[in-house]
Amino acid sequence: MAVWTQVMGKAAIIGMGVGIVGLMLIFTTFWETRKAADSAAATYDAYVSIERAKLSFSSSETSFTGSVPTVVASVTNVGKSVGIVKQIAWGWSSDPAWPSDPNFTGPPRHEIVEPSKMEDLGFISQEGGMEHRFLRGYVLYESPLAPDHKTHFSIEIYQETEMPYGLKYRDANLNDKPGDT
Repeated sequence: MAVWTQVMGKAAIIGMGVGIVGLMLIFTTFWETRKAADSAAATYDAYVSIERAKLSFSSSETSFTGSVPTVVASVTNVGKSVGIVKQIAWGWSSDPAWPSDPNFTGPPRHEIVEPSKMEDLGFISQEGGMEHRFLRGYVLYESPLAPDHKTHFSIEIYQETEMPYGLKYRDANLNDKPGDT
């Protein structure tokens, strides 16, 4: 009987050791699964950042209507997916610096911009002439792969000396505007 007890005791100790090793392997599997899931999420994020729509603001035309400067706002999709414009919001300013607390307004929209295509978003005009020369704002858009993104713009409108009734535009103070998302 003492020999049998001794054999069973050794078997219990060996079984306990095997159980501990088994638990360690189970937790190792959990940790490695978590690492694989994190890696998959990072890969998906990289894929989305490459494949999503990326809209770039441009102005296809600037002009005077009487004494009112008017800009035709356009965006070009430089991404690989369709972009859906949800809003273009803007504000005029006489200050060349990007406002610290901008109060941009604009109606909701629903324009689809195909990859590698330019889409006119309509006129932005300013009543009261040229006292506010800086047009700033953002284009809010989404892509099938990614929700809301913003493309900020900041342009300076100035009157050309050779063409007294024409306008030109150039990017203004792009260093102090918020980063695009």
